[in-house]
Amino acid sequence: MSGKRVKQKNIMVLCRHAGVLLNYSALLNEAGYFRIGLCASMNDVLNAMAKTKRIDCFIVDGFKISTADKRHLKSLNQGCRIKRFLLLGDFAFTDQSRVFAWAKAHRIPLLGMARQPVSAGDLGRYLQVL
Repeated sequence: MSGKRVKQKNIMVLCRHAGVLLNYSALLNEAGYFRIGLCASMNDVLNAMAKTKRIDCFIVDGFKISTADKRHLKSLNQGCRIKRFLLLGDFAFTDQSRVFAWAKAHRIPLLGMARQPVSAGDLGRYLQVL
């Protein structure tokens, strides 16, 4: 390792693109996170959640402000096993306040929203609060 401190946090990533999903593994490793669950579909997420007690951060790549993606967040949040959600996508400036208000109204612990692509430094800055 490059002298970086290993963080003992469980991170799960949902990304529908295999190449990008593997890139998240490298980015998170570079930021010092090694307990990573990589999921390409909601079925993968549900299977992984059945075997996991708690997720410190659930990263959603390609989040769209749509009924389906919001419904997925609400259903994942029901068990209260996910400490925080980090949403990555192609957001407009005005989207952020709407999504934060929606998350607050539905008691979804939103860590933040970031535009893609993200770097290891970006992820590290978001995840340092865990």
